[in-house]
Amino acid sequence: MTVLTEMSDLSSLSRYIAPEILTYLNHQQQLFDRAKPQLLKHYNGLFVWFENGEVLDADRDESALFLRAYNPDPDRALFIAQVLPQEPDRIIRSTRLRNWFSVQRVYFA
Repeated sequence: MTVLTEMSDLSSLSRYIAPEILTYLNHQQQLFDRAKPQLLKHYNGLFVWFENGEVLDADRDESALFLRAYNPDPDRALFIAQVLPQEPDRIIRSTRLRNWFSVQRVYFA
């Protein structure tokens, strides 16, 4: 399942996402933001699977990247973001979303 959020502060999603996943996503977002100038040089416009300061994979097609990252371990939290000069809406995909029926903008992966 995927949730599209327009908020840069992911803590407002705590009623939908387990605390440990929110902590992971917030940490990855901070690392991504710090690495952004370098990422823009090499991955501008691409979607990247980003973890602990490193790009693990990249693709123009977000769905293809998601499937490659998701298939080995479907229970693992993933941070996938598009590298753009300006921050886009953030999309959260997870099989662990709670109370998904009360989320207004939900997209199925």
